[in-house]
Formats: sequence, C-alpha cells, structure tokens
Amino acid sequence: MLKVYVSDISKELMRENDDDYFNRLLLRVSKQRKEKVISLKNRKDQLRSIFAYLLALKAVNAMLKETGRPPVNEIVFSYGENGKPVLLSESGMKVNMSHSGNYVACVAGRENAGIDIQVFKGYKDSVVKRYFSPTEQEALKEDETCEKAFYDIWVQKEAYIKYTGLGMKQPLSEFSVLGLEHEKTVCFSVSEECALAVCCDKQVSICEEVVFETLV
Repeated sequence: MLKVYVSDISKELMRENDDDYFNRLLLRVSKQRKEKVISLKNRKDQLRSIFAYLLALKAVNAMLKETGRPPVNEIVFSYGENGKPVLLSESGMKVNMSHSGNYVACVAGRENAGIDIQVFKGYKDSVVKRYFSPTEQEALKEDETCEKAFYDIWVQKEAYIKYTGLGMKQPLSEFSVLGLEHEKTVCFSVSEECALAVCCDKQVSICEEVVFETLV
C-alpha cells in the first residue's frame, strides 16, 4: 500500500538567512543530496530540497520499522533516462518527492508512483491553453476562474508524468488525466492553499489518510 507524507516547512523557510542552521541541516543529508542542494542558487529552494529528502528518509524508515528492520541514516538514488529518481539503498522500496511553497511531500511504498504538490498562485489561462488536453479544458469551462479545479488537474498531470518516468518528454496536452485507462490519480486535501495528487496503477491501494510529519 502506498502512503502519502506531507510536512509544512514554513517556519524552517523563515530561517533562510541563518547560515549555521543551514550548515547543520546539510550534515543530515547524503553526499549525493548535498551536491544537489549546493547546485541550487536560491536558499529557499535549497531548504525545500533538504526537507523533501528528510521526509523521504522518514518515510523509508517507517516502512523499515513495519517490517522489523533497523532504520537507515541516509538514502541514495539513481536517476532514469528522463531524470526520475529510483531508490537504491533499500531493495523493493519506492519513494517519489515533490515540494512547493511551504510544503514538501512524498509518496512511499513498494509500487511505482508519482506525486505532485502545488501551492495556489492563481488561475493561469495560458497554462490551460498550452498544456491541458481538450477534455480537461472542457471540464474547466464550467468555472473558468476556479483556482482549485485548475490546480487539481495540474497536479494530477504532473503526478502522471512522474509516474511514467517520461517527464516533460511526454507532452502534457496530448493526454488527459480525466479517465485514464490503466492508471489512476488521487487528489488529497492538505490545506486550503495547495493541491496534491498521486498517480499509480489502478490496482494499487493508497492509504486515504495523509501522514503529517515534523522534520526538526
């Protein structure tokens, strides 16, 4: 069964100018993640990357605990042809991460899945016209200014291309998440300011309850 984990890191992001705090956080991530963090130019993006990793680590250790195995201190990923991360350190376990604004999220289990979280930043008609399929555009016509409806579809599309592993090589306008044949997308309520969705195979079970974690 897949489980969804979310953490509100708004207080942590407020410490973006605290170099000592940032350096202490770097000690908690793998060498691989540290290199990725350092490559980012924006301190808030660096913090989001750190906390997404720490949330994924917590999710992996929760799965290990369920099977009576000891926790690990770090997790390492390989990356597919289109950049999808694949967990290396724990055989059979899979985790996918996302972050936006004050939130980090991950989905973890033994089945392939994709997750996306987006903080609301207004209805974007240009995005709808360029990236949404005709079916999805038609679905939005009933309320063309509905921010939540827009983001619910957007996160499902992002979760889908993360699930397939094709990323942006899979043109977003050429498929619809409304009525997938072999996959399913599930939206979760996290807060009034963001949307979150998971995509996986239709036969896979997903825990309906989101696990909210504190990371510091």
